[in-house]
Amino acid sequence: MSFRDLNIKSTYSTDTDNVVVDFYNPVLRKSFGYDRAVGYFSSKALIKNIEGINGLLENDGKMRLVIGETLTNEEYQAIVSGQDQSIQDRMGKAWSEIFNEAENIPENKLKLEVLSWLINNNKLEIKYAFRRKGLFHKKIGIVRDSLNNIIVFSGSMNETEMAISANIENPDGNSEEIDVYMSWKEESFADHAISKINSFESLWNGNEANTITMNIDSAHYLIIKNFYSKNYPPQTFHQANFFDSLNHRKELWKHQENAIEIFLEKERGILEMATGTGKTTTSLEIAYQLIKQNKVKTIIIETYGNALLHQWSKEVEKWIYESYPEELSHLSIFKEFENYSSMINFLNNIDDSILIIGKDAKKLKNLFSSNALLNSKDKVLIIHDEVHKFGSPSMIANLDGTLSQYKYSLGLSATPEREYDEGNDFIEKEVGEVIFEFGLEKAINAGILCEFNYIPISLSYSERDLEEKHRWIKTYQAKKNSKNPMPLEFLYTQLGKVRKKAEYKPNKLDKFLEENASLLENSVFFVEDMDQGNEIIEIIKKYTPYFAKFYSENDMSTIDNFANGSIKTIISCTRLDEGIDIPSLTNIFLVSATRAKLSNIQRLGRCLRKDMNNPNKKASVVDFIVIDHDTINNKDINADESRRNWLKNLSKIKKHG
Repeated sequence: MSFRDLNIKSTYSTDTDNVVVDFYNPVLRKSFGYDRAVGYFSSKALIKNIEGINGLLENDGKMRLVIGETLTNEEYQAIVSGQDQSIQDRMGKAWSEIFNEAENIPENKLKLEVLSWLINNNKLEIKYAFRRKGLFHKKIGIVRDSLNNIIVFSGSMNETEMAISANIENPDGNSEEIDVYMSWKEESFADHAISKINSFESLWNGNEANTITMNIDSAHYLIIKNFYSKNYPPQTFHQANFFDSLNHRKELWKHQENAIEIFLEKERGILEMATGTGKTTTSLEIAYQLIKQNKVKTIIIETYGNALLHQWSKEVEKWIYESYPEELSHLSIFKEFENYSSMINFLNNIDDSILIIGKDAKKLKNLFSSNALLNSKDKVLIIHDEVHKFGSPSMIANLDGTLSQYKYSLGLSATPEREYDEGNDFIEKEVGEVIFEFGLEKAINAGILCEFNYIPISLSYSERDLEEKHRWIKTYQAKKNSKNPMPLEFLYTQLGKVRKKAEYKPNKLDKFLEENASLLENSVFFVEDMDQGNEIIEIIKKYTPYFAKFYSENDMSTIDNFANGSIKTIISCTRLDEGIDIPSLTNIFLVSATRAKLSNIQRLGRCLRKDMNNPNKKASVVDFIVIDHDTINNKDINADESRRNWLKNLSKIKKHG
């Protein structure tokens, strides 16, 4: 499913072409992502493009739309000062009037049902763009296919009925023209189209100079979401039979069914399932079964990091509104992380409610010690994602003896090695023991995770590395018999840093990429810190301009750009170790790897996920191995070499049959 199969022209004009038939519909049918920034928008334009949009949705694609809006000077100043209620009220009133007027006009009602369904099912996101003076008049279109081909178009055309309807056979429509740029024709793409992509992302994230980008607030979305009937899709979409795949639960693998059956019998415990084998889906199916049997009325999901919390939010919304809309649409979702603060509201309305909350020990203590929850403790399901992080000293100090009171407790982890922290006993007492295991070996053998090539790159220490290493060993030996000896574990940590940041790694990477630059496509580099990351970037930029750093959860646009193909390579420290689901990720470079097997399992799981758009995917793991036999004992010698042996053996596992 590629744009390259189409005969796409570099320019389309309504005076000589039927832009919808010749361009929009064939391109959207092969797409899975559609970004559009326009000065004016009409829901009627969606209907004109309905054939192409059906294809986009069949591919499980999504649309992002930025619409221009004008402001009075008073409204602009109010927004700048953070007092934007007047403009929000005006926007809300406008939406309300549109939807109220549509009630008695079947044609208009149908168009708005389409818009409502798209937004309600997270297939369309809308934002407004304002200028201090003048109009927001940018017109950018970006479409992506499953093979990461990108089409960028720009010109005079808005997303309105008069613009979309215009064509050579309709002289009453507008006179419009668009220029088209294709990523596989790099001469035309590199100079112009990349700037359009960057401009859209900057606009979407609110970073465009002299322009304010605003989300439609929840009240407006509520108007739209309540417009259509959740029990059936808009009739307009019936010609495409994709609802059969959207509005039912995902088919479960056999190991997921086994895990669900075991938990429902035991009611407490930990599922140890390799990354990419469906922990989230399994836990939500458990929740569904407990709700269906009227055993649970309240669900709490706690995990670590904003990226994971946002991902859980999206998965819970899909679970409710796509998998089980008839059975679960009565549930309310509350969030307590980042800028969300609705735990108190949740505690006032715990029945038929879900709370998604971060691993904050004091907040969790207040939550689980509340009378509202304790009075219903037999009707509460607690899901502990990344449960290996739950045994920290602060968790033990705040929650010891609290969670064991709750009847249903489900822990999730990717490691089959029980490599938890010092709080193993606490985790087992408060969450439960391991009741199900499904590791990497089983997942690859079953064809649930893809096979991979293992490529070790061996290197030795430089003179500088050896001096640093021996300095730490001498310091340890000198303090060994003193009143304040250096802890042996601290020595191992420092020796590990020398190994992870070995001086020759960038040079080895450069020589490797001279013959293997293709592995930069859909790749992630795991580095020790930003300093090493900058060294690696100097090498990478010689081979591709499509790279970005990801050191902070605050820059989730990097992940979005990687998923949509705008970025080919990410350089990261530990931010991508856990939870981020990017099926297109194919290759990982372990420039720096930890001793902990858990971290390596999670990093490996990032690239072994199956990709529906690449059914023959085979991953590659490029690993930097420091050969060193000069140390105080075997613990540090084998850190890299033991990982090499493990990954080498794991790479030999093939899909059964």
